[in-house]
Amino acid sequence: MSRDFPPRCYYCNFNPFANADSYERHIVTKHVGLPGYPSPGDLRFHKLTPQNMYWEKTLTDQEIMERIRMYTPVSERIKHYRKTAKPTREMWS
Repeated sequence: MSRDFPPRCYYCNFNPFANADSYERHIVTKHVGLPGYPSPGDLRFHKLTPQNMYWEKTLTDQEIMERIRMYTPVSERIKHYRKTAKPTREMWS
């Protein structure tokens, strides 16, 4: 079963969280300014123990590009392509 919040706090190991709201309330009030859902870089920087949650996973280059494409509006992708593409005869025919 996948959970959308960790079983215990990354910073103080407090663990009786009933739901994501209670976890987030704890992080915001007790650990101000620290990430509640730490990325792989945050885990290394803060020397935290991973809890096998999906946001801790290191993404491959292909996964990163897929997410960029998924969240970038088509109009922005077209603008970027027009700025970076080298003109060829095929583009204009």
